[in-house]
Amino acid sequence: MDNNFKLTLTKTGSLCNDGTVELEARASAPGTAFVWNDGSTITKKTVIKAGVYKVAAYYKYCDSKDSVEVTSCVGLEEIESTLNAKLFPNPARDRIHLKIKNGGKNIKLSIFSITGQLVDEFNFEAINGKLEAEINVSQLPAGVYSFRFGNALKNNTYRVVIE
Repeated sequence: MDNNFKLTLTKTGSLCNDGTVELEARASAPGTAFVWNDGSTITKKTVIKAGVYKVAAYYKYCDSKDSVEVTSCVGLEEIESTLNAKLFPNPARDRIHLKIKNGGKNIKLSIFSITGQLVDEFNFEAINGKLEAEINVSQLPAGVYSFRFGNALKNNTYRVVIE
């Protein structure tokens, strides 16, 4: 097994500015095979819609996965508001509190960097649709992050400043 095998996923452009985003998957080993979540096997792709794009890289007995979120615009406002939810404080230093009142049973939280890289993911089980969770963000470098949470039917995305 090659312990130096690494996958790098980059994003160039903006849906706000140009209406397109270029995604490129690269790996540290020549001959690496790539598979995107839409089934394509190319290294570069142009996307025109907001969403989470995932890629897997395979080389010999090694594999690596990464994802990137493409958003419409970057700002500190709430992007979607379909769940009765609160995410606070904002800005934050050590901990973020998440409260959801109508979230269903399974809640997923994904944290993305300002460049769209997936930073962390959490899965929670709500009781009677209600969830109160505390997320430790002390390990995150200072910056702006997207916190996307919800269930299969409803999602909220918030921009959070980590100090």
